[in-house]
Amino acid sequence: MKDATPTDTTQWARISSRNTAQVIAAEAEKQQYALARTDAFRANPSCEKLSQLEEIVFHYRQDTLDDLAFDEP
Repeated sequence: MKDATPTDTTQWARISSRNTAQVIAAEAEKQQYALARTDAFRANPSCEKLSQLEEIVFHYRQDTLDDLAFDEP
């Protein structure tokens, strides 16, 4: 940044602000997702795992790639 011009500095500040806004929006979406799942767990005590909750309450269906079981031990 030592060679930045006033225009460079202004552009950098705009980009930085835009990135911050995008990060805040993404965080809000994650929090909303977590709250919705927490509420659904409370309303559906028979669901003990997120995968059950997603299928039963939110009607999530796995794609063919999800069957590869990357997370399986």
